[in-house]
Amino acid sequence: MKLFDPAYIKMNVMGIPIIGGYAPGSFVEVRQSAADFIKIMGVDGQGTRIRTEDTSGQIIFHLMHTSDANAALSVIRQGDVYSPNGQAGGPTQILDLNGQSFFFAGRSWLQKPPDAEFGRAAGERTWIVETDDLQQQTTGTNYV
Repeated sequence: MKLFDPAYIKMNVMGIPIIGGYAPGSFVEVRQSAADFIKIMGVDGQGTRIRTEDTSGQIIFHLMHTSDANAALSVIRQGDVYSPNGQAGGPTQILDLNGQSFFFAGRSWLQKPPDAEFGRAAGERTWIVETDDLQQQTTGTNYV
């Protein structure tokens, strides 16, 4: 039998460790913006594969609106938006100790503040981290 434990997903966003407070369901998504290669077909049917060199991407994560990390992330975002040089960005990393996947962005920034919604139940805040240098390594499945 194998076990997946969400507590084994370790995340640090621009110096802020995200410890708990994740929303139920899928709580972290990593998306590469472009394909590694594109294909161009000639009129004679011969194809050429072109490396894109585009390593940009997004890291999207969902926190409960009661998570302490929301306030810290808001401070980072405001420092970036209101700084004359936009200096609040930094590295973001995700380490999956369940399956030994690792995602890293040396240059990242918060895209915008999360949308806010209030209702009878506790809601969630979705943060989007943008990067121009997403690095990914998946080394297999090593469940705890």
